[in-house]
Amino acid sequence: MNELEWLAELKPLAEEIGSQVLGSPIRWRVESGLKKHRKRPDVVVEFTADSETVITGEAKRPDDPLGVTPLESSCVEDAVFKAQQKGAAICFTTNFFQIAVLGAGPGLVDRPLERLQGDLIEWIDREESDTVDWWTA
Repeated sequence: MNELEWLAELKPLAEEIGSQVLGSPIRWRVESGLKKHRKRPDVVVEFTADSETVITGEAKRPDDPLGVTPLESSCVEDAVFKAQQKGAAICFTTNFFQIAVLGAGPGLVDRPLERLQGDLIEWIDREESDTVDWWTA
């Protein structure tokens, strides 16, 4: 299972929680198709009523060198760029162990840590990932 398939599996839960947090129904769209496109975000969160993009997100598996931390600078820059292209003020990056919520406004080039909103969010305990291909379970 790749990261897009994993993100797609989260759709019902993400839409339920996102709607509660944002106070309005949302749609959790995961990039689909045969080939991932470098210019599109992995996830787009938009309000159901008007399709306004609220949040975009990027995911890397933790076994990918770029997925060691959700604060890997090139991943943060990529997530911010894609959020700006979609008009989202917030984006996230994740390696599935942790989630980084980031401000996607202008400026702060080469300073990804200053974009971090709050602390990293712990998601999946690393101790639960001690078998090969644990993410396929």
